[in-house]
This record gives sequence, C-alpha cells and structure tokens, in this order.
Amino acid sequence: LAILVHELDRADAASDRSLLSDMTPEQVYEMALVLMMRLVFMLYAEENNLLPHGEVFYDQGYGLTFLWNRLERERREDPERFPERRDAWPRLLATFNLIYDGSPHKDFTMPAYRGSLFDPGRFPVLLSPHLNIGNQTIWRMLRHLTTAENRDGRQRVSYRTLNVEQLGYVY
Repeated sequence: LAILVHELDRADAASDRSLLSDMTPEQVYEMALVLMMRLVFMLYAEENNLLPHGEVFYDQGYGLTFLWNRLERERREDPERFPERRDAWPRLLATFNLIYDGSPHKDFTMPAYRGSLFDPGRFPVLLSPHLNIGNQTIWRMLRHLTTAENRDGRQRVSYRTLNVEQLGYVY
C-alpha cells in the first residue's frame, strides 16, 4: 500500500498536483486500498479457478499471475531497461474492466462480475493518462503480495490455501 501511495504522490507531483486535486487524503487512501484489494482478489480468484486462469488468452492478455511471472523474468533479464517500462498498468486496467464487464466474445466468454470493487467509474483518476504507473512499481507491489519473508529468504504465498480470516488479514 505504501508503494502505491508513494507512486500516486509522484504522479500527482508530475502533474503539478492536478491529478489528485479533487480528492481528499482519505479518498486517495481509499482508492489505493481498493486497488490493493483488487489485486488480492485476483490472486485468490486465479488460484481458486474463479477466473479463467489456465486459459491461454486470459493468462497472456489479462492474468495477474502471468503478469507477475513476466515482470519477474523481465526484471531479471533486462535490469537496466526494466524501470523504464510502463505496459503493466494499462494491462491491469484492462483486466479490471474485464472482471467488471465480462466478455461476450465467442472465443472467450466470461461473466460480468460487476460490484463496486472493480467499478471503473468509482475512481476515474485511475484512468487518467497522467497516472502511468511503471512496471517496477507494479513488480514491487506484486512481490509483496505474492511472497513473504522468512529466515530463509522470500517464500511464495499460496492464495489457494488461504481461508477467509487469512484472506482478510492479507487485505
């Protein structure tokens, strides 16, 4: 959450403080928290087959687990150019829209889940061209959501095995 709030502040400063000017600090915090909740939901839903994780079209175009693995690989293989890349954020926005609106396409159908968590109109600032969050930031957020530190280093977190209380703790 702190990583995201810092990035929102950076983007706001880059826009001469116009990006978040219509929002109170509480609204900015709520928006950041909702965005993190979206990511946690997606990780849980993908690992529990509530989203079409495992379908090539979904995974390569929308899947959060696939995105995390791709960012991890790109960071390792091209560390000099990785911080300059900014294609993960638009992909996340497309995935949020897919979850909200669904897909009626004959080759890839998915129900519209609707609900306030993924409502694209809830925080219009997330769609602003001034908010172009870099891949490095997305990688850092996902790293904290997908791994936990222990005495042996970092270990992958399995969202599949989390119960409701544990999932709430992650939120």
